[in-house]
This record gives sequence, C-alpha cells and structure tokens, in this order.
Amino acid sequence: MITRKERIDLITAEEVRVEKPWGYELRWAITDKYLGKVLHINRGEALSLQYHNRKDESILVLTGTMVLDLEDDAGV
Repeated sequence: MITRKERIDLITAEEVRVEKPWGYELRWAITDKYLGKVLHINRGEALSLQYHNRKDESILVLTGTMVLDLEDDAGV
C-alpha cells in the first residue's frame, strides 16, 4: 500500500508529472520494457479508448470509482 508521504512525494515530483487533457500522470518507473505511472483523472473526465496487440496493464483505484470497458478479439 502506498503511504500518504509516498503519495505526496510522487505528486510533488515535477520532473515525472505529465499533463493530460483529462488530468495528469506521474511516471515513477521508466525502462525499455516497463512504464509505471499513477493517473490522476479529473472528476467527470475519461480516457480515450485504447487498443494494444500485446500489453499487460495493472490498475489500482486509490480513490473514487472507475468504469472499465473491455473487448475481446471479436470486438465484443
């Protein structure tokens, strides 16, 4: 579990904060095979639909709720 101090440290780390139309992302791990980031999505905003041939993702909602729409290879 991320501590309050760790959250504050991430939020104040300007060099890893990337502004987005829906809020911002905090990039905390960047390698050639992995990008770890915390997304801050403003209330009422949404991310665009994404398509990946092969990509693993992990999602942890710290506060609020999230609606996640998934499709299989047939688009269902």
